[in-house]
Amino acid sequence: MQKPITTSSVNTSPTLNKGALPTGSPLVADRNSRTAPMSLIRNMKQYILGDEEGSQGKDDTGDIISQGIISEAMANELLSGYKHLPISLQTQFDLCSRFSKLSRRWLFMKSNPAKLRSKAPLLFASCVLAGIQIDTSHHGTKLHVDLYHHVSSLLGKAMITSPLPLETIQSMLIFSMWNHIPNRDAEHLDTWLLSGVAGMQGMLAINFEQLLVLRTDGLVDPRSRETLRSWNLICLVHLQFSVGTGRPPVISGQYLKQCKNILSLGSYNSRDQMVALGIELYDSLCTLVNADTVQTDSVVWIEVEDWKRKCGEFFDLDSTKPLRFAYSCSYLILARRSLKYLSELPSTPPANSQFSTADRSVEPTELFNLAVEHALRILHLFLAMSDLTNFVRPAYENLLCSFAMVTISEFAMYLEDPEETLGLMERTSQHVQRGGKAEPVSKWALGVMQRFVHDLPNATSEVGQRQDGYSEHVLEDHTSMGTGGKNLGGFLGGLESEWGQFGVPYDEFPSLEEMFLGN
Repeated sequence: MQKPITTSSVNTSPTLNKGALPTGSPLVADRNSRTAPMSLIRNMKQYILGDEEGSQGKDDTGDIISQGIISEAMANELLSGYKHLPISLQTQFDLCSRFSKLSRRWLFMKSNPAKLRSKAPLLFASCVLAGIQIDTSHHGTKLHVDLYHHVSSLLGKAMITSPLPLETIQSMLIFSMWNHIPNRDAEHLDTWLLSGVAGMQGMLAINFEQLLVLRTDGLVDPRSRETLRSWNLICLVHLQFSVGTGRPPVISGQYLKQCKNILSLGSYNSRDQMVALGIELYDSLCTLVNADTVQTDSVVWIEVEDWKRKCGEFFDLDSTKPLRFAYSCSYLILARRSLKYLSELPSTPPANSQFSTADRSVEPTELFNLAVEHALRILHLFLAMSDLTNFVRPAYENLLCSFAMVTISEFAMYLEDPEETLGLMERTSQHVQRGGKAEPVSKWALGVMQRFVHDLPNATSEVGQRQDGYSEHVLEDHTSMGTGGKNLGGFLGGLESEWGQFGVPYDEFPSLEEMFLGN
């Protein structure tokens, strides 16, 4: 029977250890679970019958090499990425694999994947699958398809098994964080669901209080750091996709507060700090987007600004672009949420209506400009972060970049320099990862923007007319702003089939939820 994840070298005797580091907050759920009826029965069974060797704790999923899915030479090629990293970086990462390019910004594994083949075949296969993303020549090949189906099938089986070892939970994280789908025919594993399951499995398997118990030498076991990093990334990904899909997170606040514990370790680094701050922001954002009320009286969200002030100078460092990316994503999502709410208000509320004049205390034009401003920032940061992510970015970043492109093309009339923006979108679209919905949506939005610039004399005249005097038509019909209506087919040519396969006409812009669902 798989025991909760702690550390093999931790001694819990008060006479042998030197105490524990302060935690983010008391984890009542952890303590309650140990005295709950089901846990008591399980522990008594283990005491009476002993450990069940070879049951839930053992990974019998099979080796992708011995099963003939991939040759050993190809697996080694995908796992041999040291030569692709600068010498200055080679000493910083224990993940000596091509997969390390994917995790340059998200280091959460201390094990060498090449040594995981016998210990954790599922994690080994997940790392090989992730490594395929680096070499576009492998994308969509039979190898890619076979690996994808192999890993997704094993993850499906693991989702109903508990508790799981850390390596299996890390496989869920890898599959949640990056888009590994080989083609549009492959069945998606919903990232909100998978990251939520990974979070629930973590809640079952990780003893958070025990993780920070010091060893006899006064240090925290390295395994604790790896476990906490994995946990924090699971929480971050799940919160991001909760915001993206409009679904509430399934990880409770008690467990989210444990993410701060990584900062109790004396050897935490800037990546740990970035992830912890990102979790705080997206936790607040989840609360805002799931609230019954919608802010329309200001274009400044106090919760987001308070978070930025808390970041301090760390927010503006060259190495913390991901924080600024998250900040602009938050404002883009919130601005569009307010615009959608205003568009659904009646133009003349009845006398007994629940709507008041306070519902429209901000001119929608301010919200349009705010959305465009942060959409442009997202594209600039997306390109600037290429040195941090080596082209292959987490799925969330690809989706938000495409959503920013949709926003820009939809609200193109508010751009100061449409032609310069078109150039920015063209450069950005070249870096959106293949597969999933982000790629076709980005191309589709680019095509709409190309049409807008092509018709710029007419569009410019229309901009002047609408900005001189705001009308309800702008808000109610913003889905066709600057696109020239439905007559886009001839100009966009082959791009019609890209997003058209999803059944979306060119005069209907996809929502954030539509883009995230199924990713």
